[in-house]
Amino acid sequence: MKMSIEWHKQALENTYNYLEKRKAELERLRADVELSEQRAMFYHVQVHEAEKQGKDGFDDERFMIKQKHHYIKTGG
Repeated sequence: MKMSIEWHKQALENTYNYLEKRKAELERLRADVELSEQRAMFYHVQVHEAEKQGKDGFDDERFMIKQKHHYIKTGG
């Protein structure tokens, strides 16, 4: 169906607005994945260090907590 130039201009503006929202969502997702990777790496280090120290268990919220900032960058 033939539409006016104004209609197409509005549709184009809507397309760009939608694209910007999607880019923002993508950036939030990228940041979330990066933080998840950092947390997983620290958890890996905790498990490895606990094994190395001969521990049979550990509290992941307390063990090596002082070293956590070396692995997890929150950017805040």
